[in-house]
Amino acid sequence: MEKSSEQNPFRTRYYRTANGRRVVQDFIQDRALDEQAAIRAALRDLRQFGYRDSRKIDDGIYEVRAETARAHFRVAFVQVAKRVLLVLDAFDKNDRKMSQTAKARAIQRHRDWLMRAVPRGRR
Repeated sequence: MEKSSEQNPFRTRYYRTANGRRVVQDFIQDRALDEQAAIRAALRDLRQFGYRDSRKIDDGIYEVRAETARAHFRVAFVQVAKRVLLVLDAFDKNDRKMSQTAKARAIQRHRDWLMRAVPRGRR
């Protein structure tokens, strides 16, 4: 049986700093178990359904929501290849709009990743 494009999930990669810090994964790991589960579920849906539940926050940068009874989170990401999404940031979200600080951080991390990305042919 041939798989449809909807059954071929996106892959996610996580932003790392130049010195290798896993800032997004560390943020998730530092949350309570129910919060981790909510964020991971949002990421699973992102991999499976792509942009379906996302909202554009800047040129090429999108966010998805994750919620628990007591906390709201946003996960910022960008598409870096045909089926690959780079998770740039995850953060607490208590306001209707993304803060300018969080937006600037996602933009900066995307720029940083682009500057450090090595073309596949040169690895």
